[in-house]
Amino acid sequence: MKKKISLMILTMIFCLGFTTAAFAGNYFCVMTNKPDNANKIEATTGKLKVANDPTVGRSSDSCGWVMIGGQSSTQYVQLGWLKKVDSYGVVSKYHFAEGNDDNWFGPDVIYGSSYSINSTYTYSIVESTLTEGKYYFYINGSSIGGYLTEDFVPGGVQSGEEVLGDISSTRISGTTINKASVSEWKYRRDGENYVQMKVVTEDPLISSSYFRLDDSEMPTLGKFYMWDTRL
Repeated sequence: MKKKISLMILTMIFCLGFTTAAFAGNYFCVMTNKPDNANKIEATTGKLKVANDPTVGRSSDSCGWVMIGGQSSTQYVQLGWLKKVDSYGVVSKYHFAEGNDDNWFGPDVIYGSSYSINSTYTYSIVESTLTEGKYYFYINGSSIGGYLTEDFVPGGVQSGEEVLGDISSTRISGTTINKASVSEWKYRRDGENYVQMKVVTEDPLISSSYFRLDDSEMPTLGKFYMWDTRL
């Protein structure tokens, strides 16, 4: 069993706090889970349906991801798709934030072509069994890279879609008739098996009146849907 960094775990709102406080102007449609012994989380995985090629405005992004959150409002490890105004279609990247170190990394795996949109991709973040604090990133089981964090202690997991920037001109990928979704969303704590999330500890975070989230299938199928009412 790997030895985790020894830090006092404070009672914090790891996701609801950092998403709104650290990145003002972002808009979320996500689910959050902070299970017992969340500091021992070493992996998360989920299937995300990229429903459509989302419209993005000037200097704005649209994205969907799985994430392991840390112990503060500016710490998390994230993997998913990203659509930028200057990108061709939807690309896949991984994302690490720790304090002022906040960047998207990884290769540009294009999702914007006609055969890829309206498709489902499995995103997985897995901590190394050899190097504490190093995380590897997988899309459909294939590695796209890794990142070595410093003093990162997990605090929970989160998944969903997000708009960064101008909400008036930017959309998430889900629409009223073709909803985005997250399914088979799981986490794994050190030395344990994967746990599929059918019950979450937090209410959905929906920070725009344009967004809707349907979690009625979470208790039975571990699946939830997201969409933008303007589409």
